[in-house]
Amino acid sequence: HAWMDPDFLETLFEPITMNYTNSRTEMAFWVIWSVPLLVATDPADMSDEKKEILMNEEVLAIHHDPLYAFGERIYNNTDGSQLWSRPLDNGDMAVILYNSQNFDAVDVTVTWEQIGWNDEDEVSVRCLWGKKDLGVFKSSFTREQLPVH
Repeated sequence: HAWMDPDFLETLFEPITMNYTNSRTEMAFWVIWSVPLLVATDPADMSDEKKEILMNEEVLAIHHDPLYAFGERIYNNTDGSQLWSRPLDNGDMAVILYNSQNFDAVDVTVTWEQIGWNDEDEVSVRCLWGKKDLGVFKSSFTREQLPVH
């Protein structure tokens, strides 16, 4: 594998080039790919919304994980649902549940087997953007009706 080079973060380029959801999605992919975070504008001139994306400490902790592994797509279903994962140094796994559809919300699931864990494991799931724990799940987690990104 080689390091990905997706260029600079357009999400942070002012004036606004993407809506909030798409901007967070772009940042999430840069983080899971473990690529340099290049910002195309002066952070002092960014909106509070854009700064919130760029300065999310939990998301940045994934980016700065010392394993420096890059994320890979696990599946890409015809309904637009995608699963991406990235192993972390402490044995945790960062995942992106993504809906690439243009119109419809879809259910997106990650099973523990898909990311190399035992289906009997009980796993704590956390939303880093919402900064909240979603619960402890056995064998899988599903984000029902994930809106388009």
